[in-house]
Amino acid sequence: MVYLLALVYGAVATALMSLLLYAIGQGGGESMKSVKGISSAIPAPHGGSLVPGALVHVAAGLFFGLVYLWLGRAAGGLAVGP
Repeated sequence: MVYLLALVYGAVATALMSLLLYAIGQGGGESMKSVKGISSAIPAPHGGSLVPGALVHVAAGLFFGLVYLWLGRAAGGLAVGP
């Protein structure tokens, strides 16, 4: 159950990070299109596709949610779960 919670937190954090980067780009700042940037680094069969970049972006968020869970448990700072 704790791992599922870490994945949910990772997904929510990824969504919030993406919204923040989008807002920065809309506010006249530098373009912060992380999904498009990731997609440009992945060869796609029919030109560029945002789907591979979106999948990698979300997978990275889920991965880091689990990493933060493991680091928190190793440091003794996470009192959730067995």
